[in-house]
Parts: sequence; C-alpha cells; structure tokens
Amino acid sequence: MLKADLEKLISSLSATEKKSFRIYCRQHTGEGKYAQLFEIYLSAIPGEAPPAEVFRLSHPGTSFDNTAAYLFKVLTEMLTMGRIQQDAWFGQLFSVMKAKLFTERSLPDRALKELRKTQRQAEDAEDHLLLYLCARMELSQLVRTGFANMDQQELIAFQMKGKQTLQVLRQTHEHHSLYEILSHKLLNRGITLNDEDNLDDLVLSELGIITRGSNHRFESRKLHLLFQAYFFIHKSEYGAALALFKKLNTLMELNESILDFPPYDYLDTLEGILNSLLQINYFDEMQYFISKIAGLASKPYPEHFLNMANQTLVTFQMSCLIGENNYVEAVKIHEVNKSMGRFNDIAISPEKYIAYQLQVSIAYLQCRKLKLANENILKAINIGRYQTDLLIFRACRLFHLVLHAELGNNEFIAYEIRAYKRAFHGKGKVIPFEKFLFEVMLADVKRNSIASNRRLAQKVQEGLDTTEASLSQAKVFQYFDFAGWMRNRLC
Repeated sequence: MLKADLEKLISSLSATEKKSFRIYCRQHTGEGKYAQLFEIYLSAIPGEAPPAEVFRLSHPGTSFDNTAAYLFKVLTEMLTMGRIQQDAWFGQLFSVMKAKLFTERSLPDRALKELRKTQRQAEDAEDHLLLYLCARMELSQLVRTGFANMDQQELIAFQMKGKQTLQVLRQTHEHHSLYEILSHKLLNRGITLNDEDNLDDLVLSELGIITRGSNHRFESRKLHLLFQAYFFIHKSEYGAALALFKKLNTLMELNESILDFPPYDYLDTLEGILNSLLQINYFDEMQYFISKIAGLASKPYPEHFLNMANQTLVTFQMSCLIGENNYVEAVKIHEVNKSMGRFNDIAISPEKYIAYQLQVSIAYLQCRKLKLANENILKAINIGRYQTDLLIFRACRLFHLVLHAELGNNEFIAYEIRAYKRAFHGKGKVIPFEKFLFEVMLADVKRNSIASNRRLAQKVQEGLDTTEASLSQAKVFQYFDFAGWMRNRLC
C-alpha cells in the first residue's frame, strides 16, 4: 500500500512542487537517501525495473520501506504547508492550531485573536463546522480566564449562537445523508419496484429539509439541486435534470467567493454532472459544462489544479467523441493533445489516465490501428496495477484480450485468460458475460464453418439474454460494447 500511495502522490506533483521539494532537500539534508528515492520514482520507465528494486540495488544496506515512509511524510508535510498558503480553509485550520498552541503557552489574548479571526472567515464561508469549533474553543478559553469582561447575558447570547450553529450542522448532516442514500441507490443497486416507496419518502424528507428555513444557505441549495437532478434522471426526465444541473452551475459561479481556492469542489461538481450526462448519452449537452472546465483551466490557479482541470477536460472531450462513434476525430484530438502537451502522463490522476487511455485505445481499434491501440491500453493497465478494485481496470484487462483476439494471438489469449481468472475470479467477482467472452475469444472463428459460428453466436446470445445482468456487467459495458464485439466476431 505504501508503494502504491507514494507512486500516486509523486505522480500528482506539479513541476513547481517538484522544484520546491528539491530545494527543500538541498536546504535540509543535501542529497539524502529519500531525495534519491524521489528521483528514482521520477525517472522510472513503465515496464522496466520498479523503483523499489532500483533503490535496493543502488542502496543494498538501506531499508526501502523506511526510506519510502520518510519520503511520503516529507512530501505530505511540504504539500500541506503549501496549501496553508494557498487555500483559505487550510489557513483557517492552521489558525485554530495556533490558537490551541497559544492557549497551552499561556497567551490567551493571542489565542482569542486567532479564534475570532477564524470565526469571521468561517461565517463568511458558511463553514458551520469550523464556526462551532472556534466558538467552543473560545468558550473554553473564557472559562479559563474567569469570563473576563463578559456578563451573563453576553455569555448566554454566545451560547445560543453556538446552539444555532449546531442546529444548522444537524440539518446539513440530514441533507447530506439523504443525498448520499439516493446516490447509493442509483449508483450501486439501482431502484427496484419495491424501493419506489422508499424513494418517495426520501424526496419528501428532502423537501422537508429545504423548506425548514435552510434554502438560503449555499450548501443546502447545492444539495437540493443535486438531489432533484439525480431524482429526475432516475425518472428519465432528462430535460428537467439538465435544467437543474445548469442552475447548479450558476449557483456555484455566483458563490465563487465562498468556494475553496482553488475550487476543487466546483471541478468535482462539474465532473459529477458530466458523468451523469455521459450515462444518458447527452453528448451535445455536455459541451456546456465542458466549456466551464475549460474556463477554470484558463484562470491563474495553482499548477496542480490546472493540470487536474485540463486532464478532466480532455477526458470528457474524448468521452463525447467515443460516445458519438467519431473515432477518426478522437484519434486526431489525441495526437493534438500529445503534441501540445495537454495530457501530462505524470501529472494525471490514475483514474482519469486509465479512462483516457482506454478511450484512445478504443478509437485506435475502430480505426484498425491495432498496434497503437495495444500500446495505449498497456499504459492504462500499467498505471492501474494498484487500482485493481476499479471496474475500469477490469474493463481494460478484458479490452486487452479483445485486441489480442483481433491480432490472432491465440496462445497469449489462453495464457492471459488464466491469469485474469486467477486475479479476479478467485476473489468471487465473476461477471456473468465473461465466460461467453472467453469462449468467443478462444474459438477459431476463421477456420470454423459458418454454421459452427452461428451456433456459437446463438449460444452466446441466449446466454446473455437468460443471464441476469449484474450492476458490474452494466458498468463494464459502458466502457466498451463487449456484447457487440462478440456478435460482430461471429458474423
């Protein structure tokens, strides 16, 4: 786990952050072992010796695990200090830490100054959790100082304000809980007929919260729009859902002053909207929200955020082209992205990198550029080796088999199917369609008679029709039409 987390953390660093870390190393320890391990990770080439092995060979008397743990610790601390300087939320938490330190060192006036400053900032940002924490710490500080210069009425008023903040927190928690339950039903189990009554209860409960005086708060309005939009998607009222998504985007834009800096939450919200529209094939409507991400990527935000925005942008651009079966244009866009450096293999988040490379591989397959398709899917598999629980990684492994079936590498397919079964079926994660996919791959369709292929096609189709489709199967089919590929191969 440490190796995977360290690799993921280093791969997420921007050029500025790498430079800052090197400066830190020179100032504190010179060329320490952890600094050398950092450079080994940066120079690692996929498919060659992993960083752990390179480090052990170059430093046989040094523990890799201890060095990696220390490197992870130093990187985390450096990034945290950087965020304190950039992000108001990190800065506010740092002020709370300073207030506690001042209290411990008998500097009550400085402690109160930090707490009251943070309370004002938290109130402006509608951060009720931090607001209550500061209020509680201030009350504790007042107890220690004997309630200096505070009469009983002022104390009661201060306590009532804290109580009201707690009520807001409870209401916000209830609102989040309802939204999370709805999301879980839609994303992980779907909604059965027996669940419809429960879904109606969720809707009524959510309306009850929003009408209890919370509709003026940003967080409540955001959750309300998200909840209603997902509900309308379930009801197949896609036009209403789209209108709510646009209202949500307008809400985020109008409240830019209380968003984090940089606005990761806004970017995550746009990504969630685009994923929802992608699932219902609203490709044209996605362009409006893709343009909003492009707008974020053009602003003077920190480099890591800009990388994330650009990577999200190109991933959804590619998703639209693949969804519209515009494979030639997808290949052209990918080549442009590579030449312009818009898609940085190192700075990309693993999940987006895997999704993008799979989409590019699909485009190359449809354009019959099988070698390039194989090169790109291997990149996704290499990055995803620590993300084996992701369904998209499983889809990549299956798509890799599809490519080798197209290339006619039957011996490799037989070997890889056994490796695949060891990796996934041993964990009890069998997806129903896989046995039919493997049977089609292993069949020699070119040498078999037409009648034999037709019998196999009928068997596969009947099997897919009678086998209860799992949620995992439905999600894997969203990445690539494996059922369609089987039918075409047996034609």
